[in-house]
Amino acid sequence: MFCALIDTSGGNILVGVADFEGRLISAIDLPHTKENAMGIAEHFASALETAGIGIGDLEYVCVGCGPGSFIGTRTGVSYANGLASASGIRTLGVGSMEAAAAEHSNSAANVIVVREARRNSVFAGVYRKGDGGLRTLGENEASLDDMKEIVDGAAKLAQDGSLVIVTDSSAMRDAVCSRNSLRATLLLKPNVVDLRGIALLAAARRSSASASADVRYLRQPV
Repeated sequence: MFCALIDTSGGNILVGVADFEGRLISAIDLPHTKENAMGIAEHFASALETAGIGIGDLEYVCVGCGPGSFIGTRTGVSYANGLASASGIRTLGVGSMEAAAAEHSNSAANVIVVREARRNSVFAGVYRKGDGGLRTLGENEASLDDMKEIVDGAAKLAQDGSLVIVTDSSAMRDAVCSRNSLRATLLLKPNVVDLRGIALLAAARRSSASASADVRYLRQPV
């Protein structure tokens, strides 16, 4: 049995299949255009075909629930819930920024994820690896004017162990680079989420899969 993976919360549509150890079997990564979003069922079918399995081989589907693009995130969550309802498999919703952190939690004790949120703001999350797995220390929306405070917090966190900062924000990159004394690895990525992180959370939280998933909002949609 396998787990399907979906995330549409950012600039890319991610669809794939993983085993229960968190290893990717197939992965599709496409620009998040209207056409690709409308074709998510076809992309999903392609991921299954590449993995050499059918929908009956899936135990559950793990979907990134944001925070991220409001409409974009709902595309993936709605498809995952519909797929689960139609096929009788379970759904596991995970935080998209958590997944971004999970991908790097084996190489650092602490991970900060900063994601563009438009309206002159970002979504920021702080995560720590512990005996029980990845822990979320906090997630919030912050103004671009608050970048110094975010970097100040990062500097304190770096004193507690190794630190990776993952971001798609040039403002965050500039703020980190201006702090010469900050001991951290900076990763600037067009899309902070990777299917490898979704797969790791899917494996770690398999027992938490349920009937449906809900979008995570740090800012209420208008």
